[in-house]
Amino acid sequence: MTNVRDTEQAEERGERRDDAKERLGSLPTHMDLEEVKRQIQSETEWQQNGRNQYALFHSGALRVGYFGFQAGTGIEDHKVNGQLMIHVLEGRVEISGGGRTPDTVGAHQFIGLDGMKSFTIKAHEESYAIIAFVQADGVAEPARGNDQGTQITR
Repeated sequence: MTNVRDTEQAEERGERRDDAKERLGSLPTHMDLEEVKRQIQSETEWQQNGRNQYALFHSGALRVGYFGFQAGTGIEDHKVNGQLMIHVLEGRVEISGGGRTPDTVGAHQFIGLDGMKSFTIKAHEESYAIIAFVQADGVAEPARGNDQGTQITR
């Protein structure tokens, strides 16, 4: 398994998206998700590790991201301090961990999770999802790009 790159490593390689602070700090936020999909597919993270993400919206305790996974990849054994929702736009993923029975979530389906428990997402096929997270204490950490230490499967 490979660690997802953190912001500092991405910046060193010149791969950080320059518009993040400006894009995330303004309202209303309106984005073409097909353009977002094309962008994440064009980046090194997608090409080398089979997954990528794009921050769509950050405000207070709320974080919303667009995630893409190639078949067989995902996020392994991840835990967040708050509530989480996953809306699969395309494809099919399996959500497991935290003592829960694995759920297969397909295109146009939604699942809510208690982020206080560990969870794993694994794509059965190329898949795209909106993942939103609300920090339990109302204060989310600053946006850092991809989280250091999150394990991805390949």
